[in-house]
Amino acid sequence: MALLRHNEPNNLGNRVTVAPLPGAVGPGKRVPMLQLRDGEDDEAQVLSIVLIPAVAPLDQPEHGPCVALLEWGTGNATVSAEVDFAKGTHIQLAASFLSIAARNDGNVSDGAGGTVDPNPGPQDVIAMVSGYGSRVAFGRTTRTFYFRNVAPNRTVTAPVPNFAKSVTVSRSPATASLSIAFLDNMTFPTPPDPGSQPGIRATYTFVGVAPPSIDLPAIVTTVVIQNTGTTPFSFLQLAFELSL
Repeated sequence: MALLRHNEPNNLGNRVTVAPLPGAVGPGKRVPMLQLRDGEDDEAQVLSIVLIPAVAPLDQPEHGPCVALLEWGTGNATVSAEVDFAKGTHIQLAASFLSIAARNDGNVSDGAGGTVDPNPGPQDVIAMVSGYGSRVAFGRTTRTFYFRNVAPNRTVTAPVPNFAKSVTVSRSPATASLSIAFLDNMTFPTPPDPGSQPGIRATYTFVGVAPPSIDLPAIVTTVVIQNTGTTPFSFLQLAFELSL
């Protein structure tokens, strides 16, 4: 494998320390991990990729959440995705080149005046190309968004990441009432159907039960969660499963 850019690492595995954004609220800075090219631009191969925080098997990462920034393709065509490092993520991509970077999102707003990581700090993460060719994948590939202290009647929104196929919504308390709406950037004809709103493709309501994993409607771009009960959500998580 040859280096895509001479100022970035060219090994098949790398461990880096990613720090949260200093002195401000928002995503951390991009830290390059791997930049690889394999053969001719039009000769894609299946690459087996592992992403994981650098912690002992039974330990939890001290800081984060950390996100892998993937770019891959063939020839002049490229696509990109953001993926959770989670507790270990295995991805298989067909590509003739691959770029992996890491980001620490511990200083991202939690929507309630705080940050996703209450005590943001640096975290080591690992990315490696573990082999070529198709093999059995393990685990799920996800991109997750977090919120705290969602008051009754308040709504929060999350963008639908690239390659998302379904979403699982978790909240605390687990029996609190909520609605989940899926929006796109298209508008309904004028005048719209009675009771409809522009851009809404589907809405689900859950009272006293945990929402199941919901398949995303086509071309949906945004998920909107509303606290429809009388109890605040102390914690809210949207985990998008990716088709990678």
